[in-house]
Amino acid sequence: MSNRGYKKSSKSNKKHRTSNKNCKNKTSSQNSKSNNSGGLTSLTYPEIIALAATLAYSISEELDEDDLTILLVIIEVVLTNLQVIAAQRAVSANTQDTSIDDDSDIFDMEDDI
Repeated sequence: MSNRGYKKSSKSNKKHRTSNKNCKNKTSSQNSKSNNSGGLTSLTYPEIIALAATLAYSISEELDEDDLTILLVIIEVVLTNLQVIAAQRAVSANTQDTSIDDDSDIFDMEDDI
């Protein structure tokens, strides 16, 4: 008798797993439709705030005061480096744009002379 009960539960488990897979597939396809671009740029302002708050809270729950202070310094250094990289990229993009404009200005000056 115990074998019959096991087979029934096994069949119901298969049905349950199949329905979970279908649910997951529907959810993932809905998510992929709503976030076509992907990455952080697809997040809305409230999502960014919620993500940052959740991350901060989770980290603070796991670290003591000393470790948290050290982590904050590390994050500040990473942030500073990212700001430098972003500034360099912006300057590089502006330099490339203005070099094209500068060449045309040189030709305009030659016409004036």
